[in-house]
Amino acid sequence: MTKGNIFTKLQNLQKEIGSVSKDATNPFYKSKYFDINSLIKQLQPLLEKNNLVLLQPIESDYETNTEYVVTKIICPDTEKSIESRKKLSTQSDPQKLGSEITYYRRYTLQSLLALQYNLTLKYNKLTIKIEIHGSKRNIKEHFRNRSNKRQIQEAISNLTN
Repeated sequence: MTKGNIFTKLQNLQKEIGSVSKDATNPFYKSKYFDINSLIKQLQPLLEKNNLVLLQPIESDYETNTEYVVTKIICPDTEKSIESRKKLSTQSDPQKLGSEITYYRRYTLQSLLALQYNLTLKYNKLTIKIEIHGSKRNIKEHFRNRSNKRQIQEAISNLTN
């Protein structure tokens, strides 16, 4: 179990996580994404090792009649926490609201932990693994004038979906 303040523990956690693979496919948009359940399953042992707790409640502000998806990481040792929150829409369709909540849980967690993801391309029996560190523009510049430009462009397109 890691000793120290919440920031030291988060730093250790980030070092151990590495990058996350997009392991699920959205059939409607024909794009890849990382599944929130897979992500939490991958993170849980590392959170425990660093004595951190992850919570993702929906919180309400009754004064403004606003609800938020909140991602909190709590350090029980110090009772300190960090959080990321995203305001929910006033969606009345439960199916769409559920999708919105799942989407915000995934991306508030990704943002809070500064998670990187990787992409694997198959090209002429070669596997090219790209770890995403920078912006879409930087990736395009890196692969400009490559023979597999079409595959790279498709991969970059999938990254933004």
